[in-house]
Amino acid sequence: MKKSVTFLVLLVALLASTTAIAQAYRPMLVDSVRWIVRYDEIDYFLPVKRWEYYALGDTLVDGKEYKRVYLRYLETNQSPPFEPTSPYILAALMREDTIARQVFGIPLQLDYLQTSCPEMEETLLYDFDLMIGDTVNHLCIVPDTDFCGETYIVSAGNVFFYGINTKYFEVDGGCTYGAFYEGIGSDHGLFEEMFTPVKSSAPWSVRLEYYCPTSDCPFVVGTTETADPQVLVVYPNPASSWVAFDFTLPVHMNEAVLQITDAQGRNVVSFALKVKQGQQIWDIREVKKGTYFYNLKANKQSKSGKLIIN
Repeated sequence: MKKSVTFLVLLVALLASTTAIAQAYRPMLVDSVRWIVRYDEIDYFLPVKRWEYYALGDTLVDGKEYKRVYLRYLETNQSPPFEPTSPYILAALMREDTIARQVFGIPLQLDYLQTSCPEMEETLLYDFDLMIGDTVNHLCIVPDTDFCGETYIVSAGNVFFYGINTKYFEVDGGCTYGAFYEGIGSDHGLFEEMFTPVKSSAPWSVRLEYYCPTSDCPFVVGTTETADPQVLVVYPNPASSWVAFDFTLPVHMNEAVLQITDAQGRNVVSFALKVKQGQQIWDIREVKKGTYFYNLKANKQSKSGKLIIN
């Protein structure tokens, strides 16, 4: 009789978790959502680094809609609201499949600690369609199986986290311990690996410290400011068939010129940009292999870089 009761309790718990997972999906990628991540050095209570992710604006890549994700660093030795110590950079693109309950990311120029997400290519970051007992090692935010072994989902259900009612997956195994949260990401941040080293003073070296789903965020100063006033992200690089130039022009400017030159400084092609924010595609299927240089010029401001065609 006792075994039957125990089995019934476990069955009810499993069904409750499954029901929780099957509820309406909570989107993660909405405009003005913010993640504040803290990095602690071993044996130190105070953070040695703190940064903010900020999702704002959409762009298209290969016909798929992505959210732009910006990054900037914040003061470490102070309480909220935090002051920024660097300007925003366009750090990544992210998209969400709300039917499959999956979130994908393309890191562009991430400058943070402890991650294995490859730059300039799309990776599955979060899969909220997994079940208890499933492995999660295919996600780049989970440490490599060869180093840490398998990581499993050990529990699931509803949780009130950072003031939000959402669903969670708790993971364990190998080097990893923590949780994924629909609409938020993970205990460790947005792209950061869920890696738990041996520490004497803190449970994680990198962890999510604050989360704010709206533009009215009390944890950072300057929540109404937009990202870096002039942004240019070029991908893929190296390229073979096409190149995308994602651009945001400076404040009060609505047009610019994007010029491509070869290694000898000769003009190859120029594009007149007539919108403040957008994407310019360059078809390079008929362009010779080699090194090229691009320059985005808006009034007296410019951004330039090198492009490899192979």
